Amino acid sequence: MQGGFVILRFPGTIESGVVYLENMTSDIFVEREAEVHHYRLAFDRLCEMALEPQQSVALITQIANQIN
Repeated sequence: MQGGFVILRFPGTIESGVVYLENMTSDIFVEREAEVHHYRLAFDRLCEMALEPQQSVALITQIANQIN
């Protein structure tokens, strides 16, 4: 991943959605269906890899305790 992104979906408009990318000097809206599809795949993969909320808190607590 190179940075964050937001997938925007609007009822009754573009079926596949729009991806919003922002950096320090500009922002980009990606509308091509094939490109949006790649961002959806990336989002799905991130969801699969993500910890459950309680596991995230435990991991953050463990790391914070190691630092102190």
